[in-house]
Amino acid sequence: MIVGLVAVGLSALIIAAVGGSFLPALASGPTRIAVGGIGIAFLLAAGTSVFLARLPAPSATAAAPAAAPASQRIQRVMLVLDDTVPGAAPRDSRAFATALAAFRTELEKAGIAVQEGRGVTLLNEQQENARRSDAEIVQLARRQSQAAFDAVVLFTALVSVDFTIQAQSPYMRGRAAVLRASDGRNVGTFDWASTVRPTLPYACDRACVLETVGAEAPVVGATVATNLLAGLSAAGLR
Repeated sequence: MIVGLVAVGLSALIIAAVGGSFLPALASGPTRIAVGGIGIAFLLAAGTSVFLARLPAPSATAAAPAAAPASQRIQRVMLVLDDTVPGAAPRDSRAFATALAAFRTELEKAGIAVQEGRGVTLLNEQQENARRSDAEIVQLARRQSQAAFDAVVLFTALVSVDFTIQAQSPYMRGRAAVLRASDGRNVGTFDWASTVRPTLPYACDRACVLETVGAEAPVVGATVATNLLAGLSAAGLR
């Protein structure tokens, strides 16, 4: 095809250049210009075809990650409460409990079976309250439960505060770390922070702050769960 376009284009240019000597119809200037234009058009078409032929083929859309084998999918979890990190709301506070309830509800709505491991302690009293490793937490969770589970989910509700000279602006964050039950490996940590920043006087103590940011606890818990579910799906673990 390209060779044909080049041949036609060159022929038209040659005819436009010398055709007037043997074809009287081509003796006029406008006619020769028109024929020459046709030749140029064919040559441009040939050049465009060559250029497009050299372009790499468009890459196919990335395929979705293959689903993990059934033995590796996370369909049953043990929910462990983590209030040992700095800034965490106490697990017995209303803010923590409300965020936890919203988090669990979203998991269950998505078909995840949830059991709570309230007996799992994250600090080892025999080692000066050092935090247990992820593998130790999973091992302890196994001993605490008679029901099988695919992963331990460490849920934390945190309250952070931005300070100014005259006031404080607290906000709530949620975090969930997923530890695979088979080997204790962390397969993902998911968090989300509320965008609501109330301005409170310094007279508002920690209990006052917890009650204030607790209004955002349902949104925080639900959004962290949504992010977790999306992350597991992206990794092919659901």
